[in-house]
Amino acid sequence: MLNKDTSQNLFSDDVVMQAWVMSSGRCERCGNKLTFENRDHESRGKWVAHSRTRRYLDSISDCMILCWECHKATY
Repeated sequence: MLNKDTSQNLFSDDVVMQAWVMSSGRCERCGNKLTFENRDHESRGKWVAHSRTRRYLDSISDCMILCWECHKATY
């Protein structure tokens, strides 16, 4: 079973960058503005690349950008 907090590591850098650009650097749930450098950092403003389907496909259609609070709320 996959660790629920490691889904962001299952996407290639290319897919994460495409998702980041498509989200305009905002959480796709709440709309909060995010900082790219805060990806996966244990600090305020942390964000993750989250799987839409929980099948963890390395594709832009499965990858969404979520702030840490919205990510935690999905589990």
